[in-house]
Amino acid sequence: SVAPPVERLGAFVSTELEPGEERRVDFEVDPESMGFYAEGGFRIEPGAFSARVFDQVQEFIFAPL
Repeated sequence: SVAPPVERLGAFVSTELEPGEERRVDFEVDPESMGFYAEGGFRIEPGAFSARVFDQVQEFIFAPL
């Protein structure tokens, strides 16, 4: 297994909020954005990943297709 970068930008959404305003923002992270180039070509390694959105952390798993 090759160690890819620890942190990377997988997706983003821009929205404007007024002070004190709260809003739900939905977006998708394409599994391809979690891949990387290593010896032998482009790879998406299966396993557990963490996603950080500001100060919130969510765990998820990519399974091989």
